[in-house]
Amino acid sequence: MITEEIESIIRRNWLKAAQELNFEIITPYTISIDGNDRKVFAFLPDYGSKQGAIVCLSAQPNCDWHIKSSDHDEIWSWGLANKRFCSIIYITNDNLVYDKEYFIDILEDWKIS
Repeated sequence: MITEEIESIIRRNWLKAAQELNFEIITPYTISIDGNDRKVFAFLPDYGSKQGAIVCLSAQPNCDWHIKSSDHDEIWSWGLANKRFCSIIYITNDNLVYDKEYFIDILEDWKIS
């Protein structure tokens, strides 16, 4: 399970990147699946697809922080049905420290063609 402290660190890093690289991010973000509100880590309206990108966090596989994949399956299915790009960011010790190049690479990968 990802702790609130770890999620907070990741959120601060994304918000810093948004400010430095001038992109919009809404974090946390809520989607509605079958009438139930579900919190996801973030939404980037200008990346991934014309309808934006949904970002979820997950722990590195085989780590104590692991989130059940069924949680992500439901969000992934919702994203496909709503024509939104979805990405799962695996949390490692490396991305707990702000690295501007990391975000530049992600945004380059997620840019809309």
